[in-house]
Amino acid sequence: MIEQLRNVLKADVTIKEIRQRLIHENKTATEKSELIIKEMPNYVIDIIQKADNALEGKLLLPGTDGIPKFVGNPPAWFNRMNDDNEFLWQLSRMEHWMYLVEAYSYTGKKRYALKVIEEFTDWNEQMGLTSDSNQVDYFAKPIDFFVSVHPMRILECGIRLYKTWPFIIEHLINTDLLDDDFLEMYLYSVYIQAKLIATHSPVFWPNADHNHYIMECLGLLTSSLMFPDFKESENWSELAFRELDRCSQKQLTKVGGQIEACPSYHNGCMFWFGMVMIIAKKYNFPISNAYVERFKKNLDFSMHSMRPTGKTYPLGDSHANNLAIMSAVFGYFALDDIYWLNHLASFLPIPEIQSVALSFVRYCLTPAQFNADMLTIHPLDKAQLLETELYNEEIGQAFIRSGWDKLAQGFALTCRSPVQNGHAHIDLLSFEYVALGKTIVTDPGILTYKDSEERKFLKSTAAHSTLMLNHKDFFEYINSWKYGPQKEGKLLDMTKSQKAVTVRGHHWSYEPTEIIRAVSLVENTFLVVYDRIASGDKDALVSRTYHLDYTDVFLQEKGVLAVSEDVSTLIIDSSSITAEIKKGILSDINDVTRPSKRVVFSNPLEEEYLTIIYPYNTKGFAPKINLAKKAKGHYSIKIDELIYTIEADENKFEVR
Repeated sequence: MIEQLRNVLKADVTIKEIRQRLIHENKTATEKSELIIKEMPNYVIDIIQKADNALEGKLLLPGTDGIPKFVGNPPAWFNRMNDDNEFLWQLSRMEHWMYLVEAYSYTGKKRYALKVIEEFTDWNEQMGLTSDSNQVDYFAKPIDFFVSVHPMRILECGIRLYKTWPFIIEHLINTDLLDDDFLEMYLYSVYIQAKLIATHSPVFWPNADHNHYIMECLGLLTSSLMFPDFKESENWSELAFRELDRCSQKQLTKVGGQIEACPSYHNGCMFWFGMVMIIAKKYNFPISNAYVERFKKNLDFSMHSMRPTGKTYPLGDSHANNLAIMSAVFGYFALDDIYWLNHLASFLPIPEIQSVALSFVRYCLTPAQFNADMLTIHPLDKAQLLETELYNEEIGQAFIRSGWDKLAQGFALTCRSPVQNGHAHIDLLSFEYVALGKTIVTDPGILTYKDSEERKFLKSTAAHSTLMLNHKDFFEYINSWKYGPQKEGKLLDMTKSQKAVTVRGHHWSYEPTEIIRAVSLVENTFLVVYDRIASGDKDALVSRTYHLDYTDVFLQEKGVLAVSEDVSTLIIDSSSITAEIKKGILSDINDVTRPSKRVVFSNPLEEEYLTIIYPYNTKGFAPKINLAKKAKGHYSIKIDELIYTIEADENKFEVR
């Protein structure tokens, strides 16, 4: 055995003993693969296609425009392509290796496995992690090195150790492909990376308040339990689990929602915190009841933060995707509870739930039972469903819906300042609105993390459905991950009446001016937005933007009409100023955009504004809407033959 490795293993541990233990721990891998081949042919086809792309050096990464592109064969590990740091970092996570080793297990074709072994060896040689004369002393590097644009960034160490590298062992340890030299290189590289995590991660994240720390600790926990053979493994596992429990306490809020206030990252946290419980099952260590209860409450949040249309509200750095299904799957894996998958069946097609759920089969400890249980997914009875409102003042988000069916109306309102970190956008009091199976008012999404004009625009106030003074962002955008100073902003309250559910918030970004907004879903039929501007610069210009998920938007005599084949929307505003229709862009996934339109009302400062947003079936009749201001804070709305009265001031908003 190589001397450097011998020095870090416990006395008298041999490679043969380590190999035999790993074979025993992964003895069900063949059974899992056989089940997948038999029961999930479409999954197998997809994995093999991705593996074939990887054989050719074609990978889907940030900056590849949403399609696999050639990145080197083997990959150029240090090459920062596409002017994008995320490209290099995500390449360094080697997620394509999972496709390759799975394709080998499904087909028996050694070229897939040999490709992983070739790239693994190449990567470790280039990193100086082969226990030979080319070894790099990473512990002599300055700490800033481990957050730089380099394959050895600590986050990538963590992701490799919990996510991708264990699959090499799971799928190949029972073969003749992993000889002792490879296993020694694997062990030594894991040791160095785990030790780097244990050394630096607690320094980077003393408050345990960022999703990166979860992944880094998860990598440390996985390695320490996979390899109790290291002298430091027991200390590492104690550190990792203690810090993961602290991450759960610090990051998961009492009513549900991860503190960064980005639904996509929240769903990621359900994956990571669920993985802790899966690992606990595999290696038989206890999880506290408090941890479990926090996890359950936050699985509920994943349901609330999904539009009735089946896509996540893309608030902050989030995508409009269906990965609340992933949260529900990891609830099943961690708790043996199918409740959240059944809950999704209330408004998502069951085949979609099953397809996405089964794509995570690689993490399942009991694949046969998982496959059987997926066939039992069904909508819950109404009494079993969650409440239709979630109000979280701590993260400044509220999610309101008329019901749990796919045609339900719903909105999300967000307001928190100062922000928790750079994943937030400059979007105080911005909202989304969904109705009749269509997104009406929308958040623009991410597109990219790289510092660019597109990133700057999509994070800007002007890209969101909110109110600006003098075309000025609420706070300064410095770069993709950094903002200037911020003033207070928060949600104020949620109220329910016979006619409406209303959420209010305010902020002082334009201090001494206070901006107050109320968003109200009226009789589960239409939305009312009330803006109040208290004190401040009387000469200011007010811009109110509604970013629409439409491309056909037209000015009318008394408002704006947005038209699609199925659902059209009328926007009626209390001001006499004609709206301007501007181009917008939306990004549902990385590197891909689609067109949209922004409706912008620009007015000299008035104390208050009220807007009606009314969606209706395009094939039906457009409602006749009359909006009249009776006095300060008093409005009358007539929609066909129905009459509503609005009373509002700085302390309340009521619909009668």
